[in-house]
Amino acid sequence: MHVREWACPACGVVHDRDLNAARNILAAGQAEHAKIAALIATMVFRERLGRLRLTAALTVLGGIAVLELARP
Repeated sequence: MHVREWACPACGVVHDRDLNAARNILAAGQAEHAKIAALIATMVFRERLGRLRLTAALTVLGGIAVLELARP
């Protein structure tokens, strides 16, 4: 844990371990938030979708929840 920075041997870019860790934690939190929001939206619309005879598919793309509706 004493190495805080390292240089890429291929391109020479210097990377900061703590900054990279913070970015990874932020990205994971945003992706989880998107999943939860999409799940709640799916639950809210489930009854309405049934009445309209639609199906829903939930996917998360790049941290963005996508709710796809289709007729069976």
